[in-house]
Amino acid sequence: MKTDIAPIKIHCEECNEILHGRTDKRFCSDLCRTSFNNRRRQKEAAIDPPFIQEIPKVILKNYRILRKLSAGEKITVKKSMLEKQGFNFKFMTSYYTTLDGDIYHFCFDLGYLPIKSDRILIVNQPSQIEI
Repeated sequence: MKTDIAPIKIHCEECNEILHGRTDKRFCSDLCRTSFNNRRRQKEAAIDPPFIQEIPKVILKNYRILRKLSAGEKITVKKSMLEKQGFNFKFMTSYYTTLDGDIYHFCFDLGYLPIKSDRILIVNQPSQIEI
């Protein structure tokens, strides 16, 4: 007994071209896969509020300011020095509370501690970026 089962034709999700090869294949080429995923990400990003993309930029700017001022060393600077360069004290990646109750605010591995009303201690703590 012979059964005539027509093969299922699968089409590329981007250009609708017929796919050959594996049955779980979704795209005919890397170009189609990339185009499809880029368009999907753009649609998702359009739904997100604008601050979703801005906050990482602020944190990165804070990090670069700390890195520039400290050069990886423990250093004390005036708070106004950070403010003049556009440092935003509201945004950070983590914080650490010491046994003495001091609270260090971190942008990745670089942290700061307000030590007086106009002074900031900048420290480097690589353990803050461990996941």
